[in-house]
Amino acid sequence: MSIFVGNLPFRAEQEDVVELFAQFGEVVNCALPLERDTGRKRGFAFVEMADEATERARVQAKREQIAGAKAAKEAEEARLKRQMAADREEWKAERAAQQVEAKATTRVLQAEGLKDRAN
Repeated sequence: MSIFVGNLPFRAEQEDVVELFAQFGEVVNCALPLERDTGRKRGFAFVEMADEATERARVQAKREQIAGAKAAKEAEEARLKRQMAADREEWKAERAAQQVEAKATTRVLQAEGLKDRAN
């Protein structure tokens, strides 16, 4: 069974991928395909492990890592939405207070203007 490893940086070397997977067991083979025309790496690899159980464990560990990252992202998005809602409410309260203050100032100025006209 081969493990497909995607989204590799183009500068990744075969030794880097082998080293990464070696922590899960013996790597039998690692291939980084190249583009036919340019000879550049294509950004993915195929890794074969000596033990199929090791391969399955690695795939499961990666799935759990992805699920954890997704849950963390969703939690952060929820936190940001709550913060934005709180900021919006704070802004509304400040704006309402400013409007009340502006109306009061307008009334005072109007009252002073009436006093000046009366004199």
